This record gives sequence, structure tokens and C-alpha cells, in this order.
Amino acid sequence: MATVKVSKPIRVNLLGAVKYVCNGDKTNEKVFVSSNCGVPQSAESIVDAFEKTVARAEKYRASGGQKTLIKAHHFIQSFKPGEISAKEAHTIGCAWAAKIVGDDYDYVVATHVDREHIHNHLLINPVHRQTLKRIRFSKNLPRYLRSLSNQLTEPRGLSVTHEKGEGEQRDKNIDIGERYQRAEGRSFIQILIAKIEQCVSENTTWDGFIAQLNSLGVEVNMRGKHITFRDISAGQVKARRGKTIGEAYTRQALEARLGHVAALSYVIDSSRLDINGDMARIWIGGSGQYVQVKTAQISQRDGQNIVSLPATFPLIVTEKNGKTQQVTAAYLARWLPQYDAQTRREKNDMTMYQPRRHYFWNPHVEEHGMTSRERKRNIGRDRRMEKASQEIRALLIYYTYLKSSQGEKSRMIEKLEDDCRRNESELFAVFKRQKATSAGDSTTNKALKQRRDELLKQLDMYQQVKELIEGFNERKKTNEHHRR
Repeated sequence: MATVKVSKPIRVNLLGAVKYVCNGDKTNEKVFVSSNCGVPQSAESIVDAFEKTVARAEKYRASGGQKTLIKAHHFIQSFKPGEISAKEAHTIGCAWAAKIVGDDYDYVVATHVDREHIHNHLLINPVHRQTLKRIRFSKNLPRYLRSLSNQLTEPRGLSVTHEKGEGEQRDKNIDIGERYQRAEGRSFIQILIAKIEQCVSENTTWDGFIAQLNSLGVEVNMRGKHITFRDISAGQVKARRGKTIGEAYTRQALEARLGHVAALSYVIDSSRLDINGDMARIWIGGSGQYVQVKTAQISQRDGQNIVSLPATFPLIVTEKNGKTQQVTAAYLARWLPQYDAQTRREKNDMTMYQPRRHYFWNPHVEEHGMTSRERKRNIGRDRRMEKASQEIRALLIYYTYLKSSQGEKSRMIEKLEDDCRRNESELFAVFKRQKATSAGDSTTNKALKQRRDELLKQLDMYQQVKELIEGFNERKKTNEHHRR
């Protein structure tokens, strides 16, 4: 099986990349190195050929256009261990490079034989030899490279790489090594999945599911909102999150498969819960009503008692006078908060009642537990509140002015004008300091920006007060004129 990887393009150290690719220890003393430019055995010669092509392009592009930032594109073609010889792999690699760019671009192909899996490295100059235009790859580049690789491997009887929708579904969390292990039947993950599937099929409760996994040598832990598995009996060293194994192995998905969902999960306060052996009593309402569920249906998450029941799960509500009525689990929503909604609401409340100043000064702050739409809504709300607060302060000063005597009014206007001049002078000094401060001094720049914004707000408020006072004086003069 030949797998293809689009590696990061080379942007800085082209010589270092070519030296690594053409390393004699990896390529059988450079026997498996081929290039259509320079001397294949000399990294300096290959780099010189790459740079000459780019230099010609830059010379003709000097009148305009962006410089070539990418020095080489890097692709890797890997083969299943023991499936192919180094010589054949190198032949396929050269043919693969010819199919991708032909002879229109400089390239070098090197076959590394120092690993269990033989693999080809391909470096391609981004500039066309004749037109001097840069190569453009589409978003479907990986699919295109795999299809070219399959065209070369399939006629030789080698396995091919399937795309999504063809053969086995691909998973973005599965790396090349894991694919090889799966093909040979020695994958830790495949063994772990088989054990999880067995326990899911043989259990209906969460505790029973965990207990059977432990008996099969699988260690299960809850870390925050994630569940992790480690198959100790199979020699697995590092625990694996359920989400990385697959979407079917998250805590929520497993609970659904065990029969907890179309699950309604409710948060139960400790004061409302009485556990007696295998049964637990949940008190609801304020008149002594309660329902009984199995203790196994109650679990601990994030320090809270959670009961998970199917929406149509039958429950018997017992009232204080002994009367009973049959309801479904959805009935509990009248009295108990649902787990997901409660968790989200609590997270929102934590941010909702904190001071909002950082929203105004830095609208790009990420708030956990809030969607981007909620953050934008809060930013807009905080700005409107800030504006309203500024208008209120201006009105208070104006109200004080109206209640003052004529002499006090004159002094207030003089003080207002003095404050405006002082703030304008300080604002000018802040602007000068901002220009003189280096971009790397983030602390000083942040303090200056904060002070600048404060001064601008004060000046804006003073301007509003002036306009109110001037409007009042004009109305006063107009009224006096009419009375005459």
C-alpha cells in the first residue's frame, strides 16, 4: 500500500532540506537519488539549479508582483513494509514525479531505506522552467497525488489507497503507522475497539460496561469531559481518548448505545437524592413527590449527580398521600435541570456576571462556554452600555449646571474648558509616545492605548456637556426674546 502525504512546503532552509532528503545514510550512499536538474549526488548543485530558476523569475517579475516565498514543495510517498524493494520504490517515485510535473519543473526524488517502511521524498521547485510562473495546486491536491500513485502501484500488484467512499472509510485520526498495523492485524486500537464493542453488546448499564472492560484488562478513566481507554493486557502504553478512536466511542455515544439515550440527563441536587441499595429515590416538586430509579442509572460527572434515562422510560410518581401516577422520564424536566443545558448555563453565567471591561478593550478575547455569536452580541451590548453610561455622566453634569447659581455656572464652564485643554494636551503627548514606542513593547503599548481611549471618551463627554449647555443657553435667549 502506497500512502501519500503533503508535507509543509520549504520556506527557509532549502539547502538543509535537500541535504536531509539526499542523505547518503538514508539513500544507500545516494544510489537512490534522482533529479532532473544539477548533479543528483550533490545537494549544493540541486539547490543552485532551483535558485537559478527562481532568480530568473524574480528578474522578470521585478516590475510588480509578490516574491516567491516557497522555495520547494515537499511530498512523501510511503510503502507497506516488505511489500516492495528499494529499487522498485525509487522507479515508482521517479515516475510519480514525472506524472505530477513532467519536465516543466525542477525536482529531486530520493528513496529512504533506513526505516521499516521504504518511502520516497519529492521536492519540487515552485517556478516553471519556461514560463517562470509559479505552480498552483488545488484543494484536492492530496486526492490527486494519491490517484497518480495508485496508477503506478496497481499495475504492479501493489495495494492501493482508497478514497473516502471507496472501500474502507478513512479516519483523519489514523496515521500511516496505524494503517500498517491494521493491515497486519496487530493494531492496539483494533483490539481495543473489539473489546469495547463486546462490552457494549453484553451490557445495558454504564457500571456493568466499565466493570467488564476492566475484567478484560482495559483501564478506563474520565478526564474532564473526555473518556480514555488503555488496553494494559495488550501492552498499550499510552491511553487513547474515545473521541480519537472514533465518534462512536465518546462518553455520550457509548451511553446512547447502552440504552441511556435518546437520553435525558438530569442534574440531581444531593438534598433531593436518597440512595438505598440498588434503588434510589429522587424527590421532586415541593409537596413530597418522588420517583424511584435504579442506582446504576445515576452517575457522577463534574462533581454532580446525573441520572440518564430514555425519554420514554416509564416512571411512577408517588405523592405524599400515597397516590401514584405513571409518567415518562420527560416529566422530570418540570423539576430538574437537564445536564447539558445546565452545564452550558453555568458556564455562561460565569462569564455573564464578570466585569465586561475586557470585552470593550479587547473584543477578540475568547470566552469559554460561549459561542462566537454570543461573544459578538455581548461586545455590542457592552459598547452600547458604555455609550449610555457616558451620556448619563454628561446629563448629570448638565443637571448640576442647571441647579447652580450664575457664578457657579461660570466657574463650571471655566473648569470644563480647563479640563478639555489638559486632556487634549495629554492626548497629544500619548500619541507622541505611541509613535516613539517600539512594536515589541506590548505592555507599554497596551497601557498607552488604554489611556488614549480614556482621554478620548472624556473629551467626547465634555463635548456632549458643552452642546447641552449651549443648547440650553440658546433656548433661554430665544424665550427671553419672545417674552419681549
